[in-house]
This record gives sequence, structure tokens and C-alpha cells, in this order.
Amino acid sequence: MAFSSHALLPARAGAVQPRRATTRQVRNSAPTGACTRMVRVAPPPMATSSPLATSSDSPSATAAGVRQQKRRANEREGNVDGPYWVDETCINCDTCRWMAPHTFSKVGNGSAVVEQPRSEQERVVALQALLSCPTHSIHADERSREDLQAAQQGLPALVPGVPNVYHCGWHSEKSFGAASYLLVRPVSEGGNIMFDSPRYNGVLAKNIEALGGVSTIILSHKDDVADHAKWASHFNAKRILHELEVQASTADVEVKLQGDGPWDLDGRPLQMRRIGGAAQPPPGSQIVHTPGHSTGSICVWYEPQKAMFTGDHLSQDEREPSELRVFTRYVKDSLPRQLENIQKLLQYDWMHVLPGHGRRFHARDAAHRLEATSKVVSRRGLPANMV
Repeated sequence: MAFSSHALLPARAGAVQPRRATTRQVRNSAPTGACTRMVRVAPPPMATSSPLATSSDSPSATAAGVRQQKRRANEREGNVDGPYWVDETCINCDTCRWMAPHTFSKVGNGSAVVEQPRSEQERVVALQALLSCPTHSIHADERSREDLQAAQQGLPALVPGVPNVYHCGWHSEKSFGAASYLLVRPVSEGGNIMFDSPRYNGVLAKNIEALGGVSTIILSHKDDVADHAKWASHFNAKRILHELEVQASTADVEVKLQGDGPWDLDGRPLQMRRIGGAAQPPPGSQIVHTPGHSTGSICVWYEPQKAMFTGDHLSQDEREPSELRVFTRYVKDSLPRQLENIQKLLQYDWMHVLPGHGRRFHARDAAHRLEATSKVVSRRGLPANMV
């Protein structure tokens, strides 16, 4: 049975299958050096007089075959032969590549299937990437009901090494595929927090309900709000956003932060302390104002897990995982200001960076945190391989 995040397409016994792509050698453009691999090249579109459309075909079966044929026609170059593949609508958001790195990698200006999933675990993770693709660009021509159910029930997914913090999956095209996270907390501490918004989906909502629902939605900035209104309505959740990020679609957000902060996780202002003549934030989890990417960008410092949720402020350098980077092309306010506010984060004892765009960063210790932060500031945000 063919499957994409758009629809399930039933396979028909005896149907003529779309032409398989041919294989040829291409050179991988990975920065660590060129290598050669066999990849599938998408075939040209089949003629409209396809053998699928015969007098013996039922209209519904023919339509299903044509839909499958059209999807194969827009397959991206670079997919290896097999049931999982990526089409030309890929926006190169990197989601599938960090969710299922065994299956997906960058080929040209987008993602492709570089190795078909074989084990049950690989198939489930690949299907989770499919469900989380913001543009529905990933397809699985064969999959089992059991694998699909396991993939659906596995989201939100616990972030390795960060207890009680979950990656929601189900990324939205409205936020260019930004990641959203769920912080699971006791009701006595204010209940669960959703940081930024995933695509709204009933299955995901049910799974989040099983984890305790959502009391508060904290939005990092205007670009990553996605389906915030649907989530807020479903869970009767309070939303928090800096007033400088408010637009028509977020005008009814319940809490609009003002000033430079910091604020507690309910949006109430906190008082800075003076230590040795320098202003220092108070202890405890808090919302941090980090302008630069945009004027009202905020991060969330979650002290129990030493996690910093950074939105589009800071992320891992994917080519040098021990380093940090800034998406300098997309700075909308001020790069110098953003770099200054990256240094500001050293006031907090974080070990994990969980971004909206980009990959997660895990510091080995405080020395590594200081080194990686100092380096990214000295490089003016650029990846290590571009300096």
C-alpha cells in the first residue's frame, strides 16, 4: 500500500506498475570529501496513454494508478531504489535528515532517501520523518499498518538525554518546518508547556493529552507560531509571545511580553540581581529576551533539565556537531545584536540547545559550552567550515 502524509493509496493486484527509475553513479557533495554511490534517477513522465488506463480497469483503480504515476513523475533525483522516496516539493528544511539520518541525507538542494529502511525500528523512524515533513514530500509505497501505528504513537518523542522533554514532530509548512517541543511538568508546577507550534493533528493531540495536555504555549517569535490557535483552542491553553512579534494572526494571544525581561514561565516579569556590580538573572526557569534574529525573539531556559529552547536564535553546526551556528542569511533584526545575546545565554547553566530550525546541540560540560559559544561569536555566527 502506497503511503504519503497526504493519503493512503491502495495497491491493486495485477496493475501495471509505474516505471522504475534507472540508476547511475553520482558524486556526493558532502563537505568532508566526495564519494560515489548508486542512486535512482527519476524517469520522465509517462505518456497519458498509460497501460493503467485500459477498458478492463475500474475507474477508481485507474485513478489510483494515475495518482501514483504522477507522484513518481516528480520524484527527486538522488533517491535509491525502493519504496521510500522524496519528491520535488522538498524545501530542504532538514527535518527528515536529523529525524531519520539512516534513511535520509542531503542530495543537491534537498533531501533524498540514500538507504532504504530495513529493520522495524528504521521503518518506524522513517515514517515519523514522513509524518513530520512539512510539505508532505516523503512517500512510502509499501508500509504495514503496524509500522504506521507505531510511528504515530511514537510522537511526541522523548528527546534523548533530556528527561521529560519531547519533540512533537508533525512540523508545519507555515513555520518552514520548525520543530516544536513539549515540556512535561506536574500540574503543581503549572502543567505542561508547548514551545512553538507543530502542525495541528488529531492523533498528535490525543498523544499529548495522554501526557497531560498543554497549559501554556510559549512562542519564540512570529515565524514559528504555525497552528498555535488550534492548539490553544483544543487545550484551552494560555499563549505567550513578545509584543514586538504580534501580528494579525496572533493579536488574541493571551500574554504579550513587554520590555527586556526576563519573565517567569507564566510571563510575569522577574527582577535582575546585582552580583559584583553586574546584572544577573534570578535562579529558576525563565523566558529570556534574545533579539537579533527578530526584535522580539525569546528563548526559554528550563532549569530542571538544563535545556535552552532557542527558536531561531542558535543551533548546532550540522557539519561540526561539537560547534554552534547562527542562520545568518535569515537575520531580520541585527546580527551584532544576536551575537551579543548568544553571549548573554552564558549566564545560564545550559547543557542542551533545542532549536526551532537547525539541529540540537548537547554540550559535554561547562567548558565545552563556553568554548562553543565563544567560537560561534568569534566566527560571527558562521559555520566552522566557512571561516
